[in-house]
Amino acid sequence: MAPFGDSVHVRRGTLKDYLPQILSEYSQTPTLFFLDPFGLKGLAAHQVADCLAGEANEALVLFNDPGAERLAGAAEGQLSGRQGPGAYSLFDQLDDPMWTNDDENAPAWSDGGACREILETAFGGGSWEQAVHGCPSGPARRTALINAYEGLLQTLGTTFTTQIPVRNRAGQREYTLVHASKSPSGRVAIKEATIGALNACSLPGRVKDILRLELEADLGPVEALLCEQFAGQEVQWTGRKVTNIRKFILGHSAVFPHQLGAMRTRLFRFKVPGRGPVRFLFSEPLKEI
Repeated sequence: MAPFGDSVHVRRGTLKDYLPQILSEYSQTPTLFFLDPFGLKGLAAHQVADCLAGEANEALVLFNDPGAERLAGAAEGQLSGRQGPGAYSLFDQLDDPMWTNDDENAPAWSDGGACREILETAFGGGSWEQAVHGCPSGPARRTALINAYEGLLQTLGTTFTTQIPVRNRAGQREYTLVHASKSPSGRVAIKEATIGALNACSLPGRVKDILRLELEADLGPVEALLCEQFAGQEVQWTGRKVTNIRKFILGHSAVFPHQLGAMRTRLFRFKVPGRGPVRFLFSEPLKEI
């Protein structure tokens, strides 16, 4: 915490209890909110909107896609049998003591209506149901739910969103982090931090390779985007005080830093010969073949 001062304030309660105070106290300060829409108490879409109202505010959302898929299945009547809250939360070690099956205040986790209410509160409506309609269970349905929530974040003005899958040491998918920012610089920062953390962490090499593969983007559309954006311009690959390709790619496409080498190789035909900073000349937008 050294860069931000020598004190940390810990408050007992939920974000809802303190959000007005936080927004008032830090109205002129760039703020990063770490949010969990399916956490212990859940988080309504309008509360997320309040968090992102500030011009420089960002969010890192812990989206429990396996839990969201189970909620959707229960809401559609595809699950049966009473399940504890741990089935829908990452923090089952905290949740389980809160209720027992005999507790009249316990949520009816097998109740489709209750599960539907949880989802509609988090998504701010029925976009989740449209996303999963006709979608088979498994990775495809989880991806549809993540994309739907990402769409919600984008409607709140955070046009620069990034999905970051998280796996355990066995390689099993745990959840997905979704970063939301109104600035391409925020997107660049989270991508660089993600790859830096992945390279430095203690996960087995096999799991790291899986995560890198999940983060890979199709480079073809990115090349087309560059040709359109910089048509007729000579642009440096990198540079602090100039428009540069590296920063543009990270801020305006799905590419993460570990793919930059491959992207640079792909752009070789646009490279300007000579010494000095590496430059590329994009003569005209790519035409569809």
